[in-house]
Amino acid sequence: MATKATQHLQLDLPVLLPNAPGESDKCVDRLVTELSGREGMYRVHVEQASSGKPPKLCIHYDPEVLNLGRVREIAQSVGARLTERFACQRPAYTGPPGVGINRPEPDRRRAVGVGIYRPARSRHISARP
Repeated sequence: MATKATQHLQLDLPVLLPNAPGESDKCVDRLVTELSGREGMYRVHVEQASSGKPPKLCIHYDPEVLNLGRVREIAQSVGARLTERFACQRPAYTGPPGVGINRPEPDRRRAVGVGIYRPARSRHISARP
């Protein structure tokens, strides 16, 4: 029995789903499921993030059925559609107020306070001969 020659493509997961909070998100699962069912794509899985690098979506495909450009195009298209349809977004920050992304708008007066122009008080100098 002859085995099919397959190639694989790795794409940064944050590029495909920019707002997904992590590899275990439902949108990531949907992306893997949708791509796995495509003709010419044999295995789709997520490789965990390591040493500061983002997680990668790894797509194993048959080059006789799909070329590299088409695989990339399909993955980006499905990722964009899922992001739009399901609003794959990071959950809102729920930490204490004043910390993190929900911190209140800074008081602009304090920031500008140092440079406020205040005219000097005029002094009357009389010139007596």
